Order: sequence, then structure tokens, then C-alpha cells
Amino acid sequence: MLFLFFLVVSACFWLMQALNETISIEVRVPLVLRRVPSDALITTPLPSEATIQIQDRGISELRQLLHPVLDTVYLDFNRLQTTSPAARVCILQKDIQSSVLAQLSSTARMVSIVSPDTIDFYYSRGVSRKMPLLFTGALNTADHHVLESCRLSPDSVEVYAPEQLLRTMSCATAGDSLVISNLRHSGHHELTLTPPRGAHYEPSHVTLHYDVAALSRHTIRVPVKQQNFPGGKSLRTFPSDVTITYWAKHDDNAHITPDSFYVTVTYAEVINSKDKLVPKVHAKPRSVTEISITPREVDYLIEDIDSED
Repeated sequence: MLFLFFLVVSACFWLMQALNETISIEVRVPLVLRRVPSDALITTPLPSEATIQIQDRGISELRQLLHPVLDTVYLDFNRLQTTSPAARVCILQKDIQSSVLAQLSSTARMVSIVSPDTIDFYYSRGVSRKMPLLFTGALNTADHHVLESCRLSPDSVEVYAPEQLLRTMSCATAGDSLVISNLRHSGHHELTLTPPRGAHYEPSHVTLHYDVAALSRHTIRVPVKQQNFPGGKSLRTFPSDVTITYWAKHDDNAHITPDSFYVTVTYAEVINSKDKLVPKVHAKPRSVTEISITPREVDYLIEDIDSED
């Protein structure tokens, strides 16, 4: 019991000494921008709060240790703004220091703003430019489907930002991180625009419309032609034509003929060939995909053509 008594007394002396020492703690301060004129648009708002480091005697810091959130600090737009019609406004430590210290004891001292690194906001008084809207996401269709079109509605936005930022922008972007896979049907997707820091898009939401079409499998017989053969040489293949299997939209297939494809064998391939030749498709309609050739290899014969005087 005697030992516990002296232990408690020692702890009390230690606590009293500690409470009289100067310590540093961090407190959170909510921030609110007020008295914003009706003709001023805040393009990038003020951070909702700041973390501030303060120093005071330990006995005075007990309240902040138990309740590390101070009352809201209100910042007056008219006192902070610049003369520019659109600009970035940085909040200095002195702009919030008096409001913070008024909530603390007389011996407290505000040391620094810990976070965020910079407290600022951007505003615009009608300085804007209309810019086209560019979709930068990814739309991937399912097998044997094709993306026919992709469009944004609306296709342009009004960009409010400081003039210096507007000069660096040529367009606005939408869907930067959007990836949609395995599309089989046409549809639409609502997008929330994310402007660069300091800018504001109007409207802030757009609709992405996309059209997807199904492909069908088709076959066609195409003759094998020679390419880059010297004069006096002629190629004959066995068989003389091959079957091309491909995928295309039904409507597009109505306009596809054997002349739409160009299947050839080059003279260089003949020289390097040991037995058979492999015909290759050198030209095809743009709407055709997933081409395969049957047979894959053909026999051949090189004929000498007599030249006439």
C-alpha cells in the first residue's frame, strides 16, 4: 500500500509538470466561404476543413485533446478576391489565424497549417468559352459485335475558368476512367464531368449514346492472284480460288462481291517456298472482320509465257 501511495504521488507530480509544459497538437477547423456575389461562380470550391497545429501549455490543451474540432471559420469573399474577373485566390495563414486564436486560450499560438498544403479556391465572373466535348473512355463490344457510333449529348460545354487556364484548353473531356465491356446492344450512359482544377463545366452531366450492331458469318469464293511476278512468268494455283469466311453486318454483306477482296501470292513467296504457297488477303472491305482462308495452303505451278515480237 505504501508503494502504491508513492506511485500515485509521483504520477500526480509528473502530470502537473507535464501540463505546465508547452506541447503541440493538431486540431481541425471547418472552413466556409460566405458573401459570394450572385454574379460570381466558384469553379473550384474551398476545402471543407483545414488541419492546424497549435502550441499551448498542456493544461490549456486538454479541451482540444478531448474535442479536436474548432468552430467554423468564415472567410469573406469580398475581402479575399482579386481585381481579376476570374482568378485563383490563396488563403494565407493570417486570414484564418485571428478566428482560430479567438477560440483558444490567451497563451495559445498558431504554428502552421498542416493540411491541405494550399488552401485556395477559383472563381469566375462570367469568363467562359464554349468547347467541344471529347469522349476519352473505352467501349468494348462482345464477340461478333461492332460499335457503329458513339456520341455525347450535348456535344459541347461552357467552360468557366481563369483566362490563363482557358488558353491552355482546346476541348473538354468526358468519361476519362469509364470502361464498358461486352456490349451487345445499343444504349446510353450518364456521365458526370470532371473538369481540371480551377475550371467548371456547364452542364456538369452529359449522356453518352452508343450504337452496337451484331455481325453474321458469311463465305465467298475469291480467285488467287499473282503479285510482283517478273515478265514472262505466270502463276497457276490448285485450287485456283479459295473460300474466305468472314463476319459482317447483314446489310453490308449485300454489297460484298469477290472483287471486294484481293487475295494474292507474291513472287518472293514463291522463291522462298519449299512446297506449297500461303495466299494472303491484301485488301478487304472495312466492314469485314475475322477473316479466315480455306484451304490455308495451295499447290502451284509457274509457267513461262512466250513473248511475242
